[in-house]
Amino acid sequence: MVTEEIFKLKNLRTLIIDHMELAPANKEFFEKVFEKLQKLRVLTIETSWTLIDEISVFEIPAAIGHLKHLWYLTLVFYEAALYLPKTVDSLYHLQVLMFGYASDVEVSSDINMGNLTNLRHIIGGEITMHIPNIGRLISIQTIETFDVRREHWYELKQLRDLNKLRGSLTIQNLENVESKKEAHEAKLAAKKGLTELRLFWVNDRACTPGVQAEVLEGLCPPKDLKSLEVWRYQSLRYPSWTLGEQNGGQKHLHELIFHDCSRFAACS
Repeated sequence: MVTEEIFKLKNLRTLIIDHMELAPANKEFFEKVFEKLQKLRVLTIETSWTLIDEISVFEIPAAIGHLKHLWYLTLVFYEAALYLPKTVDSLYHLQVLMFGYASDVEVSSDINMGNLTNLRHIIGGEITMHIPNIGRLISIQTIETFDVRREHWYELKQLRDLNKLRGSLTIQNLENVESKKEAHEAKLAAKKGLTELRLFWVNDRACTPGVQAEVLEGLCPPKDLKSLEVWRYQSLRYPSWTLGEQNGGQKHLHELIFHDCSRFAACS
């Protein structure tokens, strides 16, 4: 149970609140945590949206910027959308940013991502995360999902210099990429630490099969990739890199899956 006594622990370094049910996690609660426990290094809060004033979007208070020593932050909000303020860019020592069970996460478009030079992992599973100018996080190692928009700072080319990425990466809304050249700007082949790649056309009717083929051609993955999944691809053309004509071929690929690709099914 969270009580006022906790806020008197001025030297507290770790605070983990697991599945808060006995006290409402409203803005006032978060502001007290941020303002009174400024020496925190680790903060984990798990709560239900029914306990945050029954609103569908919860805005994290700007006072989070007081936690300048924080290096690990986890926010678990069941079914609610989260909005993070610009002051998150004051968390200079932050290394891990984790979200759980939220419907989506939106970060202020005014944030200076260049301040977060120590951030290594942004973890959220399949949660849609809208993080502007993520391309400035050149030391980032984990971004589980990247959502492509046609807006400035959300383009596919934001991935260009993130060559320390490793493990699994999902790229969504590829219908917002219009050419092979634009797709190539992501420079996926340079991300040698990636082992799993998932490519999604969420709205396959928003572009032609020909455009899809060109975009997939430009998304040549690293040669050591082990698993590739492609969703709602409607062209009959395989990219040349699957045949070894680019990047030396996918010699280590163990798994190649095409989901909801109706034209493949029609010719099988």
